[in-house]
Amino acid sequence: MRILSKACAMVAAVAFVATAPSAQAEDVARNKCQAIGQNGFQKLSDRADHGLDIVTASCRVATGPVDGGVITAQYFWEWDKNAATLIYGGGVVRKGDAILVYQYTEGTITPIMTDGKATGYSSGGKGRWPIATGAAASLAGKTFTWISKATPTGDYETVWTAD
Repeated sequence: MRILSKACAMVAAVAFVATAPSAQAEDVARNKCQAIGQNGFQKLSDRADHGLDIVTASCRVATGPVDGGVITAQYFWEWDKNAATLIYGGGVVRKGDAILVYQYTEGTITPIMTDGKATGYSSGGKGRWPIATGAAASLAGKTFTWISKATPTGDYETVWTAD
């Protein structure tokens, strides 16, 4: 389970690498993230391989209207065997007078299998921007799709693509 916790932290830390799902979609931000603080898997006693992972992350926004901004985020994941479902996720992007609050409304983490063993994880889901000011004001009230992938350095990358 410790490996799952580390994988969750890397994936959830929020650094997303993705391809736009359609020609009309707009990549709003590409985030490079890392888990911070004491993140850890907590085994639940109701059944085998069931647990909760609470991840706190910090990210740097690399593109879009808040390029150079800093994200503080937190994610709660429910693990069942080798896969996880998002219970809660969200955070705040800050850059100058721009504030962008985001909320993940759904998400999953699934293993990447090689020869029957988990060799990595990928995650994705949907979200919304309930508050956006300054350079990010045009995103207020809009929804997005997110994709996240662990990087070779142990951090993760996330891409937000506007719907």
